[in-house]
Amino acid sequence: MPKASIQFACINRGCNGNIMDELEVSSPNFNVERMTDGDLVEEHNVCCPVCDTDYEVETVNGLWGITANIDGNDINIDLEPDYDDYEDYLLSYEPANNVVGAFEKSETELLDLLTNSNATPTSVLNRMIYSQLIATMEAYLSDKILMLSTEHDAIKRRLIEKADFIRDKTLKVTDLLLDPEKAEKTFKLGLQKLLYHDLERVEKLYNVALAEPFWPANPDVKIELEKAVLIRHDCVHRNGADITGRIHSFDESVIGTLAKHITDLVEHIEDKAECSIQKIKMAATAQTLSAQN
Repeated sequence: MPKASIQFACINRGCNGNIMDELEVSSPNFNVERMTDGDLVEEHNVCCPVCDTDYEVETVNGLWGITANIDGNDINIDLEPDYDDYEDYLLSYEPANNVVGAFEKSETELLDLLTNSNATPTSVLNRMIYSQLIATMEAYLSDKILMLSTEHDAIKRRLIEKADFIRDKTLKVTDLLLDPEKAEKTFKLGLQKLLYHDLERVEKLYNVALAEPFWPANPDVKIELEKAVLIRHDCVHRNGADITGRIHSFDESVIGTLAKHITDLVEHIEDKAECSIQKIKMAATAQTLSAQN
């Protein structure tokens, strides 16, 4: 079971205690369609070592990360994941047969939730929908590159030769002899452990894989999605406020614009992926004909 370290100051008047403890937390449920359905909420009792004040700490461990709070007030928490279990999950993971369909389904559900909720622009719900739209983009980018590299050896070869996540990896001959699948596992784990909201790195990854431009011709898509990722960081780590304390606002127009930019990127990648695959097939056909002659 994964362990998490918490740290917070005792709020009891006159006490200068600093509480540090290690909690056992359950892993999130990975076998869900929507990320929020995988959240594991648990309660833990901890005690101040100075004044013996008891605290009830709530942890929420989800596919997007882990948080902890006391009576709704966030406290510091660092997860020490069970890497063996997580890597086993990553190695067994297979993308949906229809990556675009899975993305469109998630996006539609989120936008329907927005339409039917009548929540205020600064509400937790609107903040969650905004953040979750970016999560659907990340899931698509991760699944698409995994599927492309699995189905097309030429794309996998490009990534192995040029992508930074695998280029500097070294394996011992003894490891390969003991586990002939070690190289394939290293490649798949490396690809899946990338942070797909790091759009600068993802751009380089896709440029290598497809030999096509990652971003659409409209510069607004790149500019606005890079801004959106930074805003998502505020939503996840600063409770929706920027570094100055200003609360972000997400009305239907803001969220709808984000969804459109993400859709534009997905449609562009689908188009460029098809172009790349056709070029690969044409090159293979030309090589076959050349060998026959």
